[in-house]
Amino acid sequence: MNCQLARFSLLLLPALLSLTSVAFAAIESPHGKFNLDCQLCHTTDNWLQLKQDGGFSHETMTSFPLVGKHKGVKCIDCHTSLVFVEAPTQCVDCHTDIHRGQFTSNCGQCHTPGQWVDEVNFRRMHDATRFPLVGVHASLDCQSCHSAGQYVNLVTRCIGCHAEDFASTTTPDHTDAGFSQNCTECHSVSASSWKGPQFVHSETFPLTGGHALNDCQACHSAGYVNTSTACAECHSADYTNAQNPTHEAGAFPQECQTCHTINSWRPAAFDNHNLTAFPLTGAHILTDCAQCHVGGQYTGTATACADCHQADYDGATNPVHDAAAFGSSCEQCHSTESWRPADFDNHHLTAFPLTGRHIEVNCLECHVGGQFSGTPADCWSCHQEDYNATTDPNHVASNFPQNCEVCHSTDNWNDALFDHNLTSFPLTGAHVQTNCLDCHIGGVYDGTPADCWSCHQEEYNATTDPNHVASNFPHDCAVCHNTVDWEQATFDHNNTDFPLTGAHVQTNCLDCHIGGVYDGTPADCWSCHQEEYNAQSDHVQNNFPHDCAVCHNTVDWEQATFNHNNTDFPLTGAHVQTNCLDCHVGGVYDGTPTDCWSCHEQDYNDADDHLENNFPHDCLQCHNTNDWDSGFNHSNTDFPLTGAHVSVNCLSCHTNGQFENTPTDCWFCHQTDFNNANNPDHNEGYPQECLDCHTTSNWNSNFNHDQQHFPIYSGRHSDEWNLCSECHTTQGNFAAFSCIDCHEHSNQGDVDDEHEDVSGYTYTPTSCYSCHPDGNEGPNVRKRNHKEVKPERTGVKN
Repeated sequence: MNCQLARFSLLLLPALLSLTSVAFAAIESPHGKFNLDCQLCHTTDNWLQLKQDGGFSHETMTSFPLVGKHKGVKCIDCHTSLVFVEAPTQCVDCHTDIHRGQFTSNCGQCHTPGQWVDEVNFRRMHDATRFPLVGVHASLDCQSCHSAGQYVNLVTRCIGCHAEDFASTTTPDHTDAGFSQNCTECHSVSASSWKGPQFVHSETFPLTGGHALNDCQACHSAGYVNTSTACAECHSADYTNAQNPTHEAGAFPQECQTCHTINSWRPAAFDNHNLTAFPLTGAHILTDCAQCHVGGQYTGTATACADCHQADYDGATNPVHDAAAFGSSCEQCHSTESWRPADFDNHHLTAFPLTGRHIEVNCLECHVGGQFSGTPADCWSCHQEDYNATTDPNHVASNFPQNCEVCHSTDNWNDALFDHNLTSFPLTGAHVQTNCLDCHIGGVYDGTPADCWSCHQEEYNATTDPNHVASNFPHDCAVCHNTVDWEQATFDHNNTDFPLTGAHVQTNCLDCHIGGVYDGTPADCWSCHQEEYNAQSDHVQNNFPHDCAVCHNTVDWEQATFNHNNTDFPLTGAHVQTNCLDCHVGGVYDGTPTDCWSCHEQDYNDADDHLENNFPHDCLQCHNTNDWDSGFNHSNTDFPLTGAHVSVNCLSCHTNGQFENTPTDCWFCHQTDFNNANNPDHNEGYPQECLDCHTTSNWNSNFNHDQQHFPIYSGRHSDEWNLCSECHTTQGNFAAFSCIDCHEHSNQGDVDDEHEDVSGYTYTPTSCYSCHPDGNEGPNVRKRNHKEVKPERTGVKN
């Protein structure tokens, strides 16, 4: 029976296996569309027991690599459903937005999987906002300003945080005084204390001398706004009570500083009469003030001489001032030193200064009848009779001008001398000896022409060598002739638009002025030198410009020199000595390329690494015309070399001589340094941004835990720990820490009892830091007698 059963089982086994395969094939995967082999994670021994060292890699097989704190999260925390593709990948899917939508949903702008809270980075980001943290603000905890969880649209004006300080200040009372709410006018954000304002009074009203009072209320009794700076506002009583002299009755100005100083109100001294409209000089200095300021009246006092000296003016008899209509400006004859004797010696200050014989003439000869006002100042008024009586030459017949000083002087009337140089036609050369009537025909002096042609037309027409008429010479004789010698005519070509230089100076005039034609002669080189240009085979072939002066000069036509610096390609360095035909191949000068590659392609190809590394064809990036073997300046790239990088061999970074697209991040070169670091072990989750702690000048870490985060090398936590992981309990996540795994914190009951009257207290790993940011108890922590309990740890100081 058993044998038959066994035989039957063997017969049914293939059919059972077939049915089992069909059944398995019909089972739908609980993971949804998941194309990976089940054996990556599961075993045939126990389906629910997953492989610990299976071949599944979240980094290479998914689009969500696990880094930082994500490495330590249990799979089921994210994959709440067996359909793995339904697991969320956005930060907000797992992390509650405690900012209440004030920022974007991209947590990665501020947080990283490796460090969720980075105070240093937060403060650096704050500097890019409209309220950079400076001075005392830089040392404040974030919650000092963002206590209500509000991070955007906060007021940035001082009064937004300091309204209570403003309102509570009584010395002086800011509100009553109407002070500006711009606190920085008196307070400094860099000061160690809010008190001790920095207000500088000198900006509005300098406090010096007697004004240097410590009592602000002496002037600001009515407040601090719109306080007047006028003296009279504070010194009105002094002004009113002044008796010597009486200020009010005398209508003294209220600019007290005119007589008083800020050092002392008394004694006052007015010694600045020179600053008034009437400076005191001579006898006026000793005159009693009351003689001019009658009745103590100091304002509106007249400054004209006649106001004080009218009686003297009316009583003058030698000469009689009133009858002679003398002006009332007494200072013309009198001085402040003494009223008498008067002496009018200032005729030079009048419209008619006295010179020559005029000085000795009796005043009444001109001032007829003692009339001093309106006396004419022209010669004709006194010398009309002399003009009419003169016959050699006859002034009237010749219509001489009535301006006598043209020929006569005040020194001697008879020895008249006409200076032709004072006219519009000065006499020079042979003109000096010419008889006046040769030009002034018939003795007519008015309207005599001053041009050469009017007198020398006959000589112009008669000249045949060269023929002036045929050559259409200009009528301006002075172009070639001079007044010294008419026959020795010389033409100065330098006065034309074509000055003669070099060989042009000796060239015969008719070589250029063909047929003796001087008008319209061309001035360009080509017009005369076309034959020489065409005779040069290379000039025509290379289409040289027709401006011969580019290479030739007037001194020596054959010694042509070309200045390459006047082209678009100035020659420098070794290019200066290069033979022209090395660049202008075949003698072709037109269209010669100016880029390095056109001449230096062979040098480029012969270089060991240029082709292999696809170096750019712009040779000037590394070479120059003075030294082809000059070096490459790395500072002109996106990665300037600093610190230890300066001395690093190029191939250390440019592996296998590859210079294109070389990475510039630290990790590319320093991955080995990162992996080998053991103090501390960087593989515990340290970020791969080396510059956070290292510099190119000093690879040794400059990370300072005490100043940047929390004091662990000083204060109460010094020597109380051995490993970073004692506080940073989540492997690889240094942004996460726990306070409750040491001391008495391990017993929640004791901690709850200790904080029973602390508002907002919670028992969480990091809540201690909110009240104890420096590790100390703090002023608001209630003191209790309790025994501190610490877990025993090997090597840990209790």
